[in-house]
Amino acid sequence: MNTPLTHLVSAYVQNVPGVSVRIAMVFARRGYNIESFVGSETITPGFSIINIVATGDSRVLGLIIDQLNKLVNVVEAKEIEVTRAVSRELALFRVKVEHIQRTEAVMVANAAGCEVVDVHPGYMNLQCVGSTEKINGVIKIFSDFGVLELVRTGKIFLPE
Repeated sequence: MNTPLTHLVSAYVQNVPGVSVRIAMVFARRGYNIESFVGSETITPGFSIINIVATGDSRVLGLIIDQLNKLVNVVEAKEIEVTRAVSRELALFRVKVEHIQRTEAVMVANAAGCEVVDVHPGYMNLQCVGSTEKINGVIKIFSDFGVLELVRTGKIFLPE
């Protein structure tokens, strides 16, 4: 039996209602776990790229990609090698910061490559863009202050 691996799948699709659901169902029917599913418009009107990060058996992924390519609104679906892709993730998070901690929190944010989105009494909102590992590290650093809320985009990627 093959060891489950993380795979990047890119699907170039017509931007029509239901295409995302049909793609997700192909993965679900094969028992594949989707870790991240991000869709966005392309420079061509009416078309989108869907980036999927999924974990599972490599053999089964080949079957999934074959099935995706048979869907009516999928122009092309393919696996992108993790080592041959540029990938990023965006995180927005709210950190508990009292007035006396603000300077320190801003310095930490700048050192970590984050942007202060806005500041409020008792908290600040930060934005961080980078690899999943970077985002995880930044969240861990700010856990000392207290992360109140967190939202992440999921991984987007381009083949090199």
